[in-house]
Amino acid sequence: MQRGAGIPSGHGPSPGQDPPTQLLPPPLSDELLRQVLTELPTGARLATETCYQCWREGKFPTSELIAFLRSICLHSKTLSDAFAGGGEALFSHPPRHPVGLGA
Repeated sequence: MQRGAGIPSGHGPSPGQDPPTQLLPPPLSDELLRQVLTELPTGARLATETCYQCWREGKFPTSELIAFLRSICLHSKTLSDAFAGGGEALFSHPPRHPVGLGA
């Protein structure tokens, strides 16, 4: 698979691809994901392309796509920056209380 092949360009869908049925939640965008793909190691890149394609086809919930992207953000400065700024509300998890510590 060609790098970024699963991510459409900003000028509409690629030939042979259906237009996305849903938009990525801010601060994510197709352009941002194309940049992320250039930064990821091969395995993470292929997994990202697959997850994104499944999400576009309605086979993968948005919450799972976001959880996956959070799990690989340490491999991409662009993705880390997106999570750190502008996407905090979208990507934040509820605070966890330490387990096993006295009150």
